[in-house]
Order: sequence, then structure tokens, then C-alpha cells
Amino acid sequence: MAATKLVFFVNGRKSEVPCPDPEMTLLQYIRRNLKLTGTKLGCAEGGCGACTVMLSRYDPSEDRIHHYSVNACLAPLCSMHGLAVTTVEGIGSLSTRLHPVQEKLASAHGSQCGFCTPGFVMSMYTLLRNHPEPTLQHLETAFDGNLCRCTGYRAIIDGYRPFTKGCCSKGENCCMNGAANRNENLSDGLRRNAEQNCVDMPDGKAVYDPTQEPIFPPYLKTEGKQLHYQSLQFRTDRVTWYRPTSLTELLDIKKRHPACKFVIGNTEIGIEIKFKGQLYPALVAATHVPELLTVEHTDSGIRFGSSVTLATLETVLKKAVDDLPEFKTRVFSAVVEMLQWFAGYQIRNVAALGGNIMTASPISDLNPLLLACGATVQVISTDGTVRELIMDSSFFTGYRKTAVKPHEILLSVFIPFTRPNEYFYGFKQANRKEDDISIVNAGIRVVMGNYVTVQDIALAFGGMAPMTVMATQTRNALVGQKWNEELLSKACETLAKDLPLSEEAPGGMIQYRRSLTVSFFFKAYLDILRRLHAQNLAPDIPLQSSYLSATQPMERDLPRGTQVYESVTPDQPAEDALHRPLVHQSAYKQTSGEAVYVDDMPLVEGEVYMGCVLSIKAHARLVRVDPSQALAMEGVLDYISHLDVPGSNIWGSGEEVFASKEVTYQGQPIGVVLAESQALARRAAAAVVVEYEPLDTIISIKEAINKDSYFAPLHAIARGDITSGFAASDHVVEGEIHIEAQEHFYMETNATICRPGEDGEMEIFASTQNPTQAQVTVAKALDVPQHKILVRVKRLGGGFGGKETRSAALIIPSAVAARKTKRAVRCMLDRDEDMIISGTRHPFLGRYRVGFTSEGKILALELDLYANVGSSLDLSIGVMDRALFHADNCYNIPNVTTKGWLCKTNIPPTTAFRGFGGPQSMIVAEAWIAHVASCLNMAPEKLREINFYKEGDLTHFNQKLEQVTLQRCWQECTEMSNFDLRRQKVDQFNSENRWRKRGLAILPTKFGLSFTKLDMNQGGALVHIYTDGSVLVSHGGVEMGQGLHTKMIQIASRVLAVAPSRVLISENSTNTVPNTTPTAASMSSDIYGQAVKEACETLRERLDKHQKACGDVVASWEELVKSAYLARVNLSASGFFIVPDLGYDFATNSGNPFAYFTYGVACSEVEVDCLTGDHRVMQTDIVMDVGKSLNPTIDVGQIEGGFVQGYGMMMLEQYKVRPDGTLLTRSFFVVAGLRNDDAGAV
Repeated sequence: MAATKLVFFVNGRKSEVPCPDPEMTLLQYIRRNLKLTGTKLGCAEGGCGACTVMLSRYDPSEDRIHHYSVNACLAPLCSMHGLAVTTVEGIGSLSTRLHPVQEKLASAHGSQCGFCTPGFVMSMYTLLRNHPEPTLQHLETAFDGNLCRCTGYRAIIDGYRPFTKGCCSKGENCCMNGAANRNENLSDGLRRNAEQNCVDMPDGKAVYDPTQEPIFPPYLKTEGKQLHYQSLQFRTDRVTWYRPTSLTELLDIKKRHPACKFVIGNTEIGIEIKFKGQLYPALVAATHVPELLTVEHTDSGIRFGSSVTLATLETVLKKAVDDLPEFKTRVFSAVVEMLQWFAGYQIRNVAALGGNIMTASPISDLNPLLLACGATVQVISTDGTVRELIMDSSFFTGYRKTAVKPHEILLSVFIPFTRPNEYFYGFKQANRKEDDISIVNAGIRVVMGNYVTVQDIALAFGGMAPMTVMATQTRNALVGQKWNEELLSKACETLAKDLPLSEEAPGGMIQYRRSLTVSFFFKAYLDILRRLHAQNLAPDIPLQSSYLSATQPMERDLPRGTQVYESVTPDQPAEDALHRPLVHQSAYKQTSGEAVYVDDMPLVEGEVYMGCVLSIKAHARLVRVDPSQALAMEGVLDYISHLDVPGSNIWGSGEEVFASKEVTYQGQPIGVVLAESQALARRAAAAVVVEYEPLDTIISIKEAINKDSYFAPLHAIARGDITSGFAASDHVVEGEIHIEAQEHFYMETNATICRPGEDGEMEIFASTQNPTQAQVTVAKALDVPQHKILVRVKRLGGGFGGKETRSAALIIPSAVAARKTKRAVRCMLDRDEDMIISGTRHPFLGRYRVGFTSEGKILALELDLYANVGSSLDLSIGVMDRALFHADNCYNIPNVTTKGWLCKTNIPPTTAFRGFGGPQSMIVAEAWIAHVASCLNMAPEKLREINFYKEGDLTHFNQKLEQVTLQRCWQECTEMSNFDLRRQKVDQFNSENRWRKRGLAILPTKFGLSFTKLDMNQGGALVHIYTDGSVLVSHGGVEMGQGLHTKMIQIASRVLAVAPSRVLISENSTNTVPNTTPTAASMSSDIYGQAVKEACETLRERLDKHQKACGDVVASWEELVKSAYLARVNLSASGFFIVPDLGYDFATNSGNPFAYFTYGVACSEVEVDCLTGDHRVMQTDIVMDVGKSLNPTIDVGQIEGGFVQGYGMMMLEQYKVRPDGTLLTRSFFVVAGLRNDDAGAV
């Protein structure tokens, strides 16, 4: 009889769950039931790694324990039977002792916002449990399922490099030799922080001692056999979970439930349930059926049971590749290579080979290889009949369909050996190669006959049809043909006929996808020809040496770098923390999982969850909204709409809290549903019926231009005489460039908890960069004074501008719901919800006309900037103003006319994002610089230098430039990067390689510091000294990973002359520092640093005065504070700072919009595969003037993270919207992974 109680261990403690819910994930259980909130929810689809935990399983047949990392957001709770779960809390804590993987990551500055950090910690921990001395390759593989949006990855790898075998790269200077320290003082007052390699623990012990790990729970070993071979059945009123332990039992379940779904890793079914709202009444865990888990070696290949995981598949094939002759394992090698790019490590640990086949995805990375190699599968029907199918052109019969019949089960997959004359290749092209869905992939097998003629050939492609397809016409045309250029031409011709991708095919990029099929074949053609030449079998067939690089893989190394920054002066006291590289204030809490974010807070009595009802139309009238089905669900409490808003339903720049009559973008809130659980709230929200009457929709900038759809105002800046400027020019060029949107992808989605109090009060915990905006908008919606609204922010899991205003779209509805029901309301958006609600970086179109002399001096610039601002203005006026101010970048142009057009469309309101319009405008500037350089046949770097601003120059908005360090940054970057020598090497490489090319570029930036809205340039702070000498600092800034609190502590530490450990910044709250400016525009350290400084100076003056009055007899800080208190000295002070000398008038083009400018220069070398568009960044050198850094390692981390984010914007990330306004890109695939951050020096 099947067991009905789930038994497993979490962090060494036994958990017994009677009748568990088959729809509950492990993450939900450990966070809500066990209150272990260190493990985070980032994407809910197994792509970001924030939810990584370690599972340990005892295998009775081998009498050994297996450790493997998994995504807890996908792992079904029911699948935990007999397993031991280890979370970040289970390996170390601040109250006991941090584990080395926690301590090293924090001390290497590898944690900024910290939301992804527990996932990295657990991936590394699992790696060490399996490989106590891992290689760098192990390190790379372990993290290919983890994302970080803040750091740029270098610091993370540096933190974990000491654990690897054979480090270090420093030779005799290695810190293990005891003579050198990883921080090196340079003669010019700079400090170099090189790769942090072999660093001993403080007590002299090794970095990691595996003997100190917790033991595996003895119960799971003594009862292991019973637990492992125990059939399970867990039932709710919606779903039944079965775990059979024999093939007979499995077939019986299939016979009784023909429509049941098999679950191995839940990597496909879990996503369908979560994001597509699918309900599968019968789920079958086919993970414990011995016949499905076998690995059988035969004389002709290897047979794998259909439930064998991809990780096991990779291990077995790797061993075969190592043990067998190369010619026998060419298919195996291709599969192993492809598995490097197949999902993340956590997914491969649980996803099964059979699941990949039966899912029948048209972009599966493995299916083209299986078709091309002629793999065979065994299937068994419910009556026990076994048959064998060849995976050929008839195996996949349609979209998500195979030749396996509905009453059959996939039993095994056989992958054959290759012969000496048989060649095999796998190819994949994706935006982000690792852990990303393919654009096109392929498997190519060629059997060579006598006289280098094709005996047989198989070509299978994914991404070219609704299913994986084989190019049969091409096969027929090439069999019997000699392997030469004539065959190549014929292949190119017939492939186009074989794969007739229509212009309307989903996914777009039609011409690119078509070209990839030819490029893949060409690569295979060249490599086979290379092999034939090596065997002297085709001496008469030409093969140019310059073509050979096309056959080489695009290798990507782990990120590493060197950081050079200004050191403190020798006379600075050791206890003075300012300007020193202190570790982020919360880093150790973040690595141990003890840092608290909004959704980590404990539930209070009566708290309910909120689910959002969002528009699915970009522009439409609301005909009917009917929540009756949702309200009929047991556990659903209420539906909230615009009718329930007690005050104003309008916030921001005219947006509705809840749409009342019309929706103007997909994702616009229509209402919310309150329920007793998070899952129920989301199901209930989906059950609300909304009927629409569609209206005309505008999506793109060019549509808005054509339909004259703009918001006011139209701001413009003019300097000089544009007409005479063009008249004096020898040449004039014009053109345009489009800059796409960018998703913020902060790791923590928008979250809020609203708790109603007495007499209309409301306490709000929110993930927002702008607590005062939340206070003001909620007060307006609830029709209460602002003093009744308290907003508290502890920390954010990333923001990047995306939480400056758009968080209000979640906070206000939550507050309205809490007010109506008089119950606490909690909501944390799903990743896809957040991406469709919250807005993006502004897409821009720049149209330019540039006049210049033959010597390269730019005389005139006429520029129109168009921004897609979406359905409301939000912050777009400020974004466009900053774009206009940065239209010149670093170039002094005497005659300029710029205009900024705010395009009104039906996408979600676009909003603030790192740089706030500046990056888009500077990209346009560099586009016309490149255009001019091309016209003059001049090196772009020379053209830039000719037109650089100099000290005392006026900008096009008539601000005088002072302390211009542009030329110094340029010179230092040029020298540091060895630009001239590398230019020669790049030119040489390009002359020697036809299909691989390298590019080298160096670019400057000038960025203005201040809010362009005058009243925002202010900030306050409040400092308390308690009688024990401890100090509490409050200020208006929000900590979101940028180290703001750490810097404020350093300032307070210096002014008060106390150790940083005495100073605490607990949170940002509107009842301590009122009327705060949003944490944005790179201004918070300036504004709040000055405010903290002023408050601390006031306190220091009072204490100094008291000490003097006491005759300087008070010996210690504690005694001084105690004495001052007894003397009734005020130990609390506020500080306030206003940025001086600001104010700009567009009408007169006068005044200063910025307090000062910062300058930077970056040089990057990139290699591009001309056949596929694949690329790698080989090296980047950055010189950035940040003034006198308050904390250099924090600032270096910001620079590195900003660079990788910008790299993602330009090269990897995509924002795709259908003409009807539907967002297509709403997952983790949009951001850069670890292997995309190739190299860098700052």
C-alpha cells in the first residue's frame, strides 16, 4: 500500500508532512512552514539560482550519499521523500560560525544587494561537498545556473577562487608564501587589489576542511532502503501525486490515468502549472522505477533509462569519452558539449533525458543531436508491449507531438557509437549561450565513403519549424557527392528549400535564422575537411588557413580582473574608516541568509495575500469586470477595484490606481483579489472575468511619430548658429540609431506588506527606492494626512531605478485593500507580473545631422531624440532632459540644436534606469562620431580627441566645465590597456582570419551629477547617540546593494571618531527623516553623506564642548557619552544638505543643471564569429574618476556591475513586444550570465 506521509530532513531536523499538497514547491514549504527565508524566490522557473538548496540522497544499492544542487522554486515538496535538504541557514550563521563559503564571498565584496547571494553560497557549498578541491572548470559549471544583476560576477569568482585546486597565478608573490599581501601599495599613492587567490583562514588553517561538515541524518541511512523503495500517494481535492517504485505499478497508473503527467525534475510541468495556469489532476513521479534509471553499455553504444538525469547522462558520456577511442565517441562529445549550454546546473541535476524528448520542444538542444545520430528509443504500452522507434524525420509529428502513442511510456534511449569515417557535430546559437533558449540549433552527422564522397549524412535543426526537423532534401542531394566546394554550394541551396521558414514565424529574426543553418553546415564542412587534410585524404580540395578559426569554439573564461584605486594617506589613523575598502555593512548577513527583505518578514495574525488582476489588452474599454467566480472560491476574501478607493484613484502623472473605464497598457491593474494563501490569490485573480472593447494601439516610436502621438512638453536646447555651422562644414552626414528598452531585472521583485492601524494609520513595508512617494500617494488614495502613513524600507534586492516610482503601482492597491478589510495585506509579484507592470529603460530613437571639417572638427549638430515613454509620463520629462544635457557626451560642438520628443504609446510607462536617459543619448553621440570617422576614413579615437572638452569650456547648455579630468582618464586608459600595441595585434589577427574578427574601441563619458529637478537636490539625516556609546544613524537614502549605508557609517565613524562597529543604520523610515528624495541619480552619497556629516559634527561639537568643560578628564568614548548625558547634553541631532548653485532654464538656456561632472573612459576588445554573430569580450579596461572615493571597493563593484549591465543592454538583452502590446520577453533569459563576463580591469 502506498504511503501517505512525507518524511525528509531539513538542516538536520526531521520533517513529517501528512498528505502534502502536490502543488506546493519545496521553496514554499521551507519559507512559509519552516520560516527559513534565506532561500529566495527570484524567477520561479529555475533560471536565476536564488532559490538554490542542496539535496542529499542515500543510495542503498551503492551504499553512498549523493549531494546535488536544485532549484527549490521548481522542486515539488512531494519529491523530497527520504532526502536531506540543506539551506543556507544550515551551513553557518553569524550567531554560531560562518561557513568558509559564506565568509569568503562577503570578504571579497561579492555581495551587493544580496538577494542572489544565498543561491551562490549554496551552489558553491554543494560543489565543495562533491569536490573538496574543485577546479576552475568545476567552479564555472557550478554557477551556470546562478545570476547576479549587481556585481558583474568578478568579485564572486575572486571570493571562491581560493577554494580551487592549484591556484594561484602569482607565483612567488602568492599570499600563501606569507611575504605578500593581496593588497599592494603602489608608488603613486594608488592601491592595487589583484585577483584574490590563495588566502589562508586567519587561524592558519586551510580554506576548507571537509571533515567539519554535518553528518548525513542517520535515520535516512538506517531507513534508507524502505524510504527509497516505498510507493507514495498524496492526494488533495485538486491533484494526486503518485510515486511508483516498479514498472508494473507505473503502467497500472498510466492505464488508470491516461492523461497523467510524468514528473522527474518538474522543470517543464512546474513552469506550465505556474505560468500557464495548467491543472494536471494526476502527477506521476517516475524517479524510482529501476527500469527507467538503468545505464547499459553495449558493443554499439549506451542505453539510458528515460528517467536518467542530464547530469548523470553527462557524467557517463564524459567517462566514455575519456576511456574510449576518439572516433567512437564523437556523438558523446557533442552531447557533452551541448549540455554545457543546456539550462543551469541545478536543472541538469534533476531534469531527465526522456522528459526532454517527450516535451518535444521545437528548440530543444538535445533532440537535433538525437535525430542526427539516429538514436533509438524503446517504448512500452500499458499492456506491456515493447517496441523500438528510430528517432528520424518521422519521430516528431507536430508541435509538442511525437510518434509515441498516448498509451505508451518512453522506456529508454540508445545513443550509438560512431565509426572512424563518421563525423558528428552539435551547434547552438542563443542570445546568451549558456542557460538560454536557442535561436537555432543543429545536429550534423556525416559518414564519409571512398574517395571522400558522402556515404550518408543527417542534418537536424531546431528553431526552424514547429518541431525539430531533418533536412531530408539536402541529405538526398549530398549523398554520393565529393566533399568539396561544389557540395558546399549545393548544400546551401537545398537547405533553403528544406527549411522554408516563413516571414511570420514566431520568434522573428527570419533571415538570421536561415543564415545560421548554412553557417552551421559550413562549420561542419570546414572541420571535416580539416580532419581529412590531417589524414592526407583530400589534398586536392583547397582549405585556406584563414578559414580554420571558424571551426574553433568561442572559449569564454571565468571573469578575472585587477582593480587600482587611491589608497589612504600614511598619516590617516588606523581607526579612521573613511576612504577604506570596508566590506558592505550587510554582506555577512546576506551570505548567511539572515538579511531580511520584505517577503522574509513573518506573517502577522490575519494577514492575507493579494493577487493582481491585470489587463491583457494594450488599449481597450472595460466592458465588464466580473469577480464572482473568484469570490466563490473557498478561502477568497474579497475583490478590490476602483470603487473601493476612499480617496483619489489617480496617482503620479495621471495614472489610475485601478483602471475604471479604460486600460492603456497590458499589465495595468484592474483590481486585486485577497485570499488566505499566495497560490489561491493568484488562481483567484486569474478567475476574474474581464471583457474588453479593443481600441487603436500604438506600440513603437515610429508609430507614435506617424500618428503625431506625443506628451508635452517639447524641450529643446540650442547653442550657436546651426545654419552657419553647417555652411562652414566641409562635410555633412545624417542618420539614425535606435536604442531598445531594457528590463531592470532586480533580483527581488516588487513586494509590499501593508498593516492597518488605528484611526486611519497605515504601516507599510515596501521594496521601494522612494519611501516618501509611497507615503504621499497612499495618503492621497486613502484620503488621510501623510503623517498617518509610515513607510519603512530595510533594504532592496536591487533597484537600478525600477523602484523609484513604479513600486507605487503595487503599494497603493495593497494599502487600499488593507484599509477596506482592516487586515494586513502582503504581495510579492511573480517575475512575469513584475516585468509587465513595472516598465523599462526608455527606448530611444536618435536622428542626427552632423557638419564637420575635413580635419575632423565637428562644427554643427542637429539632433532629434524620441523616447517611448509608454502610456503616462512617469519620470520621462526628467529622463529626456538628462538625455538632452548629455547629447554632446564629451565633445565641444559650437553649434547645437537638440529636441526631445516624448512619444505616447500603449506600453507600460517607461521609467528610471541606471543613467536615466544619459546612456541612450551618449550612444547616439558615439553613433554619429563613428559615422563621421567613417566618412573621413579617420581613426575614431583620433576624431574623439580632436573634439574633446577642455578645462573652462562651455557645454551646449552653457555650463562651464571645471576640474575636467577627461584627458587624464583617456591617457591612463590608453596606456593601461596598451591600446596602440593591441591595435596592431587586432589588425594582424583580422588579416589572418576570414571568419573570426576582432574589434578594439575606446570610448569616453561625461556624466552630470544632480537631479535635474531642482527641489530634489536636498536631503536630511538624524543621528542618535545612546548612553552606552552606540550610535544610530537615520538618513533619507535607501540601501539597495550600492553600499550607501556602509559609506554613511564610514562618514559617521570619522566625524564622531568612533569605530564603525559602534554605528548602526537600521532602516529608512518616513517617521525619522521626512520628505526624502528618492535614492537615485548617483546623488545619495553626496546628499545624505553631507547631511550625516552635519548631524555628526553638531554632536561632536557638543561632546567636545562638554569634554572641555570637564577639564578633559573623560578617558573613553563611553565615559564621555555617559558624562554628557548626565550633564543633560542633547545626544541627538539632525542634518540637512542642499546642493548649492543649481537651477537651469530651458527658455534662456542658462543656469547650471549639474553640481559637477564625473568622467570615465573604457577600452574593450571583442572577438566576433562572423558566421553566427557569437562573440566574446576579451578584455575591458576602465578608468573612472569618482573623486575621493568614500569606499573604493564598493565603488569598483558599482563600476564593474554597471559595465556588465550596460554590456547586457547592448549585446544580450532583448525586449520584444508584439504589435498588440504583448510582452514576449518576461523571464530570466534576458540578462547576462557569469560566462558573459569575460574579462575586465578597473
